Amino acid sequence: MSTSGISTSSAPTCGVYGKYMCNYQPGYAVIIFLVTLFILVGNIFNLLVLTRTRAMHNNPGYYMINLAVTDLGLGIICGIWAVPLSVSGLFQYTEGSMIVHGFFAQLFCAVSICTLGGVSFDRYLAISRPLRYPSIMTGKVCFVIIIVIWIVNVLVMVPPFCGFGSYIYSENTFGSHFDFMADKGLMIYSFSIQIFPGMVVVIFSYVQIFLITRRHIRAINIAGPRGGGKISSNKAMKTLAITVLVFFVCWIPFTVQQMVVASINHHPEIDNTPTDSDNTPRPLDFILTWLAVSNSFMNCIIYSVTNKEYRNGARKILYAMAGKVPPHQHHETSFAPSSTSSTVK
Repeated sequence: MSTSGISTSSAPTCGVYGKYMCNYQPGYAVIIFLVTLFILVGNIFNLLVLTRTRAMHNNPGYYMINLAVTDLGLGIICGIWAVPLSVSGLFQYTEGSMIVHGFFAQLFCAVSICTLGGVSFDRYLAISRPLRYPSIMTGKVCFVIIIVIWIVNVLVMVPPFCGFGSYIYSENTFGSHFDFMADKGLMIYSFSIQIFPGMVVVIFSYVQIFLITRRHIRAINIAGPRGGGKISSNKAMKTLAITVLVFFVCWIPFTVQQMVVASINHHPEIDNTPTDSDNTPRPLDFILTWLAVSNSFMNCIIYSVTNKEYRNGARKILYAMAGKVPPHQHHETSFAPSSTSSTVK
């Protein structure tokens, strides 16, 4: 094993540095290309809408911008790496580039998970403490949280550069990541800081939002209908449910698979090859990995379908591109106060 954090070999097999034909199928290349294209186009447009729509310039909007940046980064790093591999079937990368790919791919995934946890907890505070929320979660606090998320996740990625653990290439998924099979402690370390806290915060926040919203709806029903309050509340709850559901559908199967593989498989020390050789069927391994990656463009669809401010901002930009004036839109009454209103309505 080399001192730079990855194993190398001179055997002419797929995944070894040099131009050797991989055992690949054209269908993989099509899927990777389409997922990458959707991520790039969707998140570039997403950032355009979020930055140019004044109604999105609040704490949830800042979290969404950070999420779009990480999603775009994941699309770029995965696409630049995987598309040429899947199209040509030739492994032409250097050891250093593979380490860089593994570092940023895992970093962007982890920051996305933590950011979703941040925006979920932010909404929980806004709904549970509407009067104190503006003083608790100021713009400065929001920016500090985002910066801390990046710093912590960068530090988590450092150990392989210090001789603890390594990055490994997977010919099944056309990507590299922490070598969890060789070091289960690295898996526990990574998952306990990068994955599980964000998921726990999302679950806690969503459950609390659901309970609080249900109490509000019951109170409204007892007091009598009050315009669009109940509708806006239900929409906010439905949007958050959709966001969380899509996130877990994309990430839970991949996370479970990685944990199971790391627990029951052993690293091939004898061959000393730079590819992981678990027993997961290649189609399943590929689908689970790229299903997780595809979450980076599914967020764009969720915003456009369920977020009123986002839809209005996107409509204005699209009309401006076409040289037309958008029709007048009537504003709906939000369930939450304007200073703490959710980005999803």
